Amino acid sequence: MMQLTETIRDGHTVLCMSGELTIFDVASVKDGFIQYVQDYAYLEVDLSDVVAIDTAGLQLLILIKKEAKRKSHTLFFKHHSREIKEIASFLHMELFFDMDDRANEA
Repeated sequence: MMQLTETIRDGHTVLCMSGELTIFDVASVKDGFIQYVQDYAYLEVDLSDVVAIDTAGLQLLILIKKEAKRKSHTLFFKHHSREIKEIASFLHMELFFDMDDRANEA
């Protein structure tokens, strides 16, 4: 089961995700996740404790990143777990997941 925990690091709001981000978990965290994106102009999402992700989880991460952009908010994915790194690499989405230094240059 996916859990979202809010914390403050270096003066920024960090949303820590832990557990599985799969089709079985997405529905239970989607609304809360979108609310965080709407409430915070700058949000870091710590992915270090994501132990599994499927296409539904990937779609949720895409959705929240697009929602942040739509609201002119800043959202960064940080501390990527092995599972996140694997799917991002497989799909050539390293820039989207902020895994490439070029993603933070602009």
